[in-house]
Amino acid sequence: MDKNNRYHIMHWFKVSLLVTFLLLHVQTSAKGVNTGIELKLLTSSVPFFSMLGEPGKLAGYSIDLNKAILKNAGYDVTVEKLPWARVLKQSENHEYSAISAIVRTPEREDLFFWITPISINPIAIYTLNTPSTMVDSLESASQLGRIGVLRGDYRHQILDNEFTNEIMAFNQWAVAIRSLLKGRTKSLFFSDMGLTLTCIDANLDCSPIKRAFVYDEAISYLAVRRKDKLQPVYQALKKSAEEFKASPDFVALTALYLNSNHPAAKFLEVSDGIIRTKSQ
Repeated sequence: MDKNNRYHIMHWFKVSLLVTFLLLHVQTSAKGVNTGIELKLLTSSVPFFSMLGEPGKLAGYSIDLNKAILKNAGYDVTVEKLPWARVLKQSENHEYSAISAIVRTPEREDLFFWITPISINPIAIYTLNTPSTMVDSLESASQLGRIGVLRGDYRHQILDNEFTNEIMAFNQWAVAIRSLLKGRTKSLFFSDMGLTLTCIDANLDCSPIKRAFVYDEAISYLAVRRKDKLQPVYQALKKSAEEFKASPDFVALTALYLNSNHPAAKFLEVSDGIIRTKSQ
């Protein structure tokens, strides 16, 4: 195990201990009406937000925030990390489950109960340095050549609806970024926050990558599938989220992460209960 890995494991072990204390405090204040019902919190791997902390356990800002909301509503919680496409499938198959952070889109609007926003983030086309051809749309980006995107991501679906011949889908964002850096793809359909976090986590020099065109602003949510049986779960979690975000425990949790030694912390801030990249 190299020095960096040992540092990250020890650092997130300490964070996990502090978060465990906060979650225990939250759990003692839960109303208990849902005691005995277990909700599975589904997540995919995202640096800072959802990652391995203490050996064998998942940690991260969105994981601990959403666990606190679920526990405050009185639910028992287990966490499962899966590739993103499998997260969506598992939310269909596992009756009592919640998704840790899913972007709200028009296509998904009627498929989920949207509980509380987690992050807000510009999504954009990124290129190496400044392209010779102006990029002011997805179509103009496709004219540069292949666009890199994460397989199964909602941005993959956006591209697939438009440009079937100019897409290169990857299983990991870090691999997609390396492809752009090596010139194998000509642009990347990603986000400011995602690019910053992934480059830090994968130890990549992404300074040549520039934002060329902002497509939209994405807001991720804690959400559950829109099913009649989950209506009471939605109502309980929505109320719990409002209570928790107004509590000193939420202030303590956000301070714990934003003041941590994680290299991404200095690029992030929380306002109105939502985490975002700092204004440049």
